[in-house]
Amino acid sequence: LPGQLQAKASEQNAPYNVSEARPSSINKLRLMRVEAELQKTARLTKQAKATLLMKTVRMKAAMRRAALASRHASQAQLDQEEASSERARIAQQKAEEDVRRAAQKAT
Repeated sequence: LPGQLQAKASEQNAPYNVSEARPSSINKLRLMRVEAELQKTARLTKQAKATLLMKTVRMKAAMRRAALASRHASQAQLDQEEASSERARIAQQKAEEDVRRAAQKAT
């Protein structure tokens, strides 16, 4: 029974069994796996940085567009108020002229 358990354990750890492979090749395999994992992590990190950079650039552009739209809206409102006051001034001038004409006709 203990021999069977030992055999099962060695079957499960077959790639890492020192008796079947030289320690240097095991270390090379482990090193290759670690390097591959590091490269994958570095790739993912670069992708994440690029994505974050693009999102930041897009957000800044959206903020600039929003600020510009706000300025345009404010300017349009000022223009409208100015035009409205200009129309009111012209209407007042016309009314004053009408009053003067009416006064002249009355005399």
